[in-house]
Amino acid sequence: MTISEDSWKRWTLQLSYAYTRSREWFDDLKEQGRLPSLYDIPHQIGGALSCQLTKRASVSLGGLVRSGKVTDLDQNFDPLPQEDFRKVREPMNYRVDASYTYKKEFRTGRLLLFRAGLYNIVGNPPEEEILNFYSVHWHRNCLPYGSISFKF
Repeated sequence: MTISEDSWKRWTLQLSYAYTRSREWFDDLKEQGRLPSLYDIPHQIGGALSCQLTKRASVSLGGLVRSGKVTDLDQNFDPLPQEDFRKVREPMNYRVDASYTYKKEFRTGRLLLFRAGLYNIVGNPPEEEILNFYSVHWHRNCLPYGSISFKF
């Protein structure tokens, strides 16, 4: 099988990596120095692979991996002991999503965009992400979504 250069033009690959730290200090714990904040998530890696099926239709598969956030509660939602303050992290989070997009542009400048997909086909996204964005819980938090957009 021969793969021509033209066959790769339908594919788009996007990758990103972020290294970020968020630190704070407490007067009562000066001996411990600067400690990770509750929003400290040092490593985040994202990626997406898209294939242009036709002039108007495409499919995408994307994913996200991130290191766990700092937690100050145990599994029973009780505060951790002071010696573990800001030293315990939640497990690493990851997820894989898929989507289909159909885009129709009209000569008048109008645009129709239809998108459907599955959020979290596999993975363990953070619980607050599920609670903040969705009001339903399905098995393993795999959620279908869809949208229709118009531009006039």
